[in-house]
Amino acid sequence: MVVGRYLYRADVTLTGRERLGTALGEKEAVRIDGAATRLVEKTLEPSARHKPRPFTLWLTDDDARVPLRISVATDLAELTIDLETHETRPVAPGAPVACTDRVDKASLSKVRGKKDKPVKPPKKLPGPRVPKSTPPERPAPSPAPERPTK
Repeated sequence: MVVGRYLYRADVTLTGRERLGTALGEKEAVRIDGAATRLVEKTLEPSARHKPRPFTLWLTDDDARVPLRISVATDLAELTIDLETHETRPVAPGAPVACTDRVDKASLSKVRGKKDKPVKPPKKLPGPRVPKSTPPERPAPSPAPERPTK
């Protein structure tokens, strides 16, 4: 993951299930413990200068997996963020529709069938043959004009 301008690797473990008291009431939650390690961008190896940052994430124990709480340890303090409200809104009116029938397969086949033919390079025109071992002749440099002396 990228945090700010730095690259991190998160190693996580599913710790188990817990009952969590939230602003939304008691919720069954899945707890995930992890540690984020800063990486060296050139080698993607853990940075020796930075220690791993532990964190804990609680998600609802249902299909929605709504994040309820996250706790992150920093150099200055431990930061905890709790979910206060949650609502779901439909992204479009009506029930969701599968995408499989939304593509006109006949039109797609026609477009896929039209492939550009590869362009052939132009044929080389015959010219005078010069042996490859003989370098081309260069004109001799002209002598520099003589300067008058005093």
